[in-house]
Amino acid sequence: MMDMKRSWILAGAALVAAFAGLSPASAQPSEFRAMWVSRFEYPHPDPQIGPAIIDGLMAELADANFNAVFFQVRGQGDVLYPSPEEVWSPLIGGADPGYDPLAVAIASAHAHGLEFHAYINTHTCWQSDPAEAHTLPDDPNHLFWDHCNADDAEHRDWLHHSNPLYPVQFSESNYVWLAPGVPECQAYTRRQIMYVVENYDVDGVHFDRIRTPWSNQPSYDPISLARHADGRTNPDGLDFGPWTRDQITRQVRDIYGAIMSIKPHVKVSAAVFPNSTTAPESQHQDAPTWARDGALDIIVPMMYGRGGEGSGWDSQLTDWLNASSGRHVVAGQITSVGSSWLTSQVLLSRVRGAAGNSVFSWSSFNYWSDYGLVYGAPAATPALPWKDDPTHAIIVGRVRAPGGAAVVDAQILRTYGPYVALSGADGFYTFLKVPPGIYTLTASHPDYESGTRNVQVEAGDIVEADLTFGVTAIAGDANGDGAVDLDELIWMDACLTGPGANYSPGHVCKFNDGDNDGDVDLADLAEVQRHIAMGE
Repeated sequence: MMDMKRSWILAGAALVAAFAGLSPASAQPSEFRAMWVSRFEYPHPDPQIGPAIIDGLMAELADANFNAVFFQVRGQGDVLYPSPEEVWSPLIGGADPGYDPLAVAIASAHAHGLEFHAYINTHTCWQSDPAEAHTLPDDPNHLFWDHCNADDAEHRDWLHHSNPLYPVQFSESNYVWLAPGVPECQAYTRRQIMYVVENYDVDGVHFDRIRTPWSNQPSYDPISLARHADGRTNPDGLDFGPWTRDQITRQVRDIYGAIMSIKPHVKVSAAVFPNSTTAPESQHQDAPTWARDGALDIIVPMMYGRGGEGSGWDSQLTDWLNASSGRHVVAGQITSVGSSWLTSQVLLSRVRGAAGNSVFSWSSFNYWSDYGLVYGAPAATPALPWKDDPTHAIIVGRVRAPGGAAVVDAQILRTYGPYVALSGADGFYTFLKVPPGIYTLTASHPDYESGTRNVQVEAGDIVEADLTFGVTAIAGDANGDGAVDLDELIWMDACLTGPGANYSPGHVCKFNDGDNDGDVDLADLAEVQRHIAMGE
């Protein structure tokens, strides 16, 4: 009876697609057809067998007209590629297997016409195997021993705490979870992600476990509590739960800005909890804000359940589409619901206007022939118009002390923008979705004299603008390139409306006040010409 019911559901979904003027096999000319491949499914220490497994799964996906793979390479503070900082995963023997699984997977994916998205867990340090044994890493160089050992008060500064005196060694899914409000931990995780982006030809990076464990469990570790209590590191005066959420959001912004500064074509996605309304509070995972702020390209809600038109599944998908701020929503599914539900949900996702689907996961997917109904012909992945035809810019940079050292938790302000950026442990900061124009950036910290600089951005620019305390913007240097030159005449022409042209404080044309007398007039034009003539 159940099989008959599912057949009717599938037939109904196909009929909906047909009424939309589309055949089920080609319901969209482009869509994400992704498969998750976890770190438990492919590693093998033999340098002959391991690559063959990887190539075989990529061929299988391509033959079934999938077009993207979320391929896990970092799960618990250890990795499945040669890293300068992190140890090899025990899933591949805990040592160099004689080949690079990540490089092999990328080459194979591309050879088979698949997009490759490096799948990375961000907020987990270790996972016990078996779960009930609460095993610890064998490798003494594992991240766990430096920062996540609950039994060592000197080496648990990144560990999730239920209160200042109680570090939680194992939590949800028997993971050791990282505290999201620790700047050194945030910068470390970003550095691991950037190593992959800089050294491998990935098409995207895909985040999981980018949240706190269970429900309503922020980390009350000493570092986070101190930063929350400080108005400088809690500039919006948030309560502790919202502050924790904001810390993860700031980390996502910085990761996105860092990736774009190196490889702006790389797509950034995250697997997120299915309820767009409750996840920001319960898991401190605010994907709607990430999308709104331009820090995420693809939202992949893990909608791991049955349901068709008018169901809770349908409502969750609709909620995500409404909360996505125009960024792509790819509906996450799970193999355990069965072939009929999977394929009918693919069709429903098309009708609702989602950008595609992703299935968890490869080793339990046994529906290759059934998917001919929905993936009967190849399809490209959809375009990302905010990347292809951007209307805004991105500003990234680092804040440094006069001697060059990175400054953590400096506040950075941008004229015309209410957002207060905070520098990371490596001094890194980000402003996303910056409208074209000229801005003054100001860095402040109680230990230093403020630093400023001007910066000019156009749509699509990704500008690096470092700030040094004690160094201020050059008068007349409107575009912030460190010199008063012919470029300034372009802005002077637009701003100089006649002798005594006055502008309100903070107006973009005030950057042309080269003689600092409070207005923009012919004297400023002469000052710019003098600088140009002197070659300054």
